Amino acid sequence: MIKRDRVMCCVTLILVLISGVCLAQTPPEDKSVTQNQDQNEVQKPLAKHKNSTYILTSHMPNRSTSAVTLYDFTVVDSIYGGASGAKELEPGVWGMICGDANGDGAITAVDKNLYWRPNNGLIGYLDADLNLDGAVTAVDKNLYWRPNNGLSTVVP
Repeated sequence: MIKRDRVMCCVTLILVLISGVCLAQTPPEDKSVTQNQDQNEVQKPLAKHKNSTYILTSHMPNRSTSAVTLYDFTVVDSIYGGASGAKELEPGVWGMICGDANGDGAITAVDKNLYWRPNNGLIGYLDADLNLDGAVTAVDKNLYWRPNNGLSTVVP
């Protein structure tokens, strides 16, 4: 469990399909409620990937009795903050905003200067490898960091 301010969250792994659809193991019902939490408050799924900003659902997906919950983050109306909370990857298809190498929720010069620059030319699973091809190159900076520089998460 993660406690962020007054909200208690359950952490679970999700599988993101090539289509952008997320499959998540439905966490067990948590019967405990913090003192400041409304008993009727609905908790929405929140996702974070290695070097992308947080993305939050705009509404609670239908919770089934199966062990898997399906949620589609590629539709802008399904994302908290709409177009401000995601990046249009191609016409009508939305996804997480990448470029956040240090994981602070914002794409800034810090990501370029303290993460991309010292790792440029290196190979491996590195935070500055923004396109996840296994190498930190100018492509990461020019095609992924630069167009997103100045953007940040809208998740409260």
